[in-house]
Amino acid sequence: MGAVAAAGLTASVLLGAAVADASELVYWDNNSSSASSIGVADVNSGAATLLNAAGAELDAPEGMSYDPVTNRLYVANEASAGGTGQISYVNLDGSGGGVFPVPAGVTVVDPSGLVIDPTTRIVYWLNSAPESISWARLDGSEGGTVTTGAAPLRAAKRLAIDPVAGRVYWGNNDGTIGFAPLVGSSGTAGTLEAKGAGVITGLAVDPGSRSIFWAEEAAGKAFSAGLTGAATYEVNTTGAPVAQPWGLAYDPASGRLYWGNRGNGANPVGAIGFSNSGTDMGAITPTGSGSLVGSPQDPLVIKSPTNTGPPTISNEGRALTCSLGGWAPDAVSSSVYQAPRSFAYEWMFNDAPIGGANEASYMADTNGRYRCVVIATNAAGSTRASAAVSVTSTMRAATKTTPAKTPGKLTLTGKPRKLKAKRGEVLSLKVLAVNGGTSPAAPVKACLVPAKKAKPALKPGKCQTLTSVGGGATATAKLSLRVKKSAKRGLYKLQITLPGSPAQKVSVRVVG
Repeated sequence: MGAVAAAGLTASVLLGAAVADASELVYWDNNSSSASSIGVADVNSGAATLLNAAGAELDAPEGMSYDPVTNRLYVANEASAGGTGQISYVNLDGSGGGVFPVPAGVTVVDPSGLVIDPTTRIVYWLNSAPESISWARLDGSEGGTVTTGAAPLRAAKRLAIDPVAGRVYWGNNDGTIGFAPLVGSSGTAGTLEAKGAGVITGLAVDPGSRSIFWAEEAAGKAFSAGLTGAATYEVNTTGAPVAQPWGLAYDPASGRLYWGNRGNGANPVGAIGFSNSGTDMGAITPTGSGSLVGSPQDPLVIKSPTNTGPPTISNEGRALTCSLGGWAPDAVSSSVYQAPRSFAYEWMFNDAPIGGANEASYMADTNGRYRCVVIATNAAGSTRASAAVSVTSTMRAATKTTPAKTPGKLTLTGKPRKLKAKRGEVLSLKVLAVNGGTSPAAPVKACLVPAKKAKPALKPGKCQTLTSVGGGATATAKLSLRVKKSAKRGLYKLQITLPGSPAQKVSVRVVG
């Protein structure tokens, strides 16, 4: 266009919802002494295969975790390396695997319950003799032993971490659950109140609801409780197979709890059981060629990325720039992963692809509607999210123009919350808001507002102000809620309010 400038650019509303090219995969390790392996199946269809584990030397796997940085599964092998065990890894790109070089001096004896903190890139595992929890950095630079203090380890089988609270949890053979600070975190070790009576063979933590889930092999049951000592509840698994459950994964977004039916042996029917918030029970039966199942355990879920907020397009003159939008994070503490590992861009003009336009920015040279598509990808597949603008050009000598901007406005995101608490308990709720405009949003206060019938039972804390939120960015705040000691048992309703945004519903069931 030479010295011709676009006189005006106006952003339209988002056109179309996010679209996923792939869905959800569940992985498990096969503890079979004759054919140790790792399987993967599509959660919806059950279509399954075994991973290429050449070089990993799998032998009686007893715990598995995912490292999104390297796209690897790390596995604790209880019986390999001359009887002392070792840590292996398997690449999800199909290229095989290898043995993790544990730093010198770090204990590896019949390792089990392996978990990874991807933030610090530290792997943790249990040892049988002496009973302890070892740790090592995934770059192999250093390692050591977790200080568990007076918190006992009694034939512990599985671990779970809570990076938010900076804790590692383990389940004992007497039904109690111990905890200790993660490496680099402060705090003391301790034990949650007695939860059950059987050997705990699976653990998962949900920091959002401050809940912990566990499985008991002998009882063939799963349970949940609050991390602050709330009452224990048995998970409803009626209609789902539960055969010596080992390992747990919990998806906070769907409320689905997965477990491996180790008691199935080589039978693939119902190898992975699940319960959706106690209302939808069932199982995944891996289907495919070969022996896919051999005492399956330790389910781990990878979902294609979940879009939580559309991208936005900003402009300066004719230069268009597309933001990434919002994407749901991993649920590391409960072995469910969905965060994108990479992003790509596509630009379209009047709904037709623009060849070679694959960067975050594009120079518009023709009047019409431009769409930016953000493609987020991880090991399970891709999800596309888009935004569009209309470009109107006035053909004249180039002059400076003031780019149009959409006003900043914060909107609450997330689903209605259902909480349980005891009298006197203080709850913490994390509030997430997204600025859907391209301009900074004005400061607003997020508040907890109880319904009239809830006021005698619940006391909300102070409102929290959300400030300095740029266009397309997100902001978080923590609101507190105290259950009065005089509260009666029952269900109470509240709302999280934010000026200019639909309120978010919250219900609290006082149980004792």
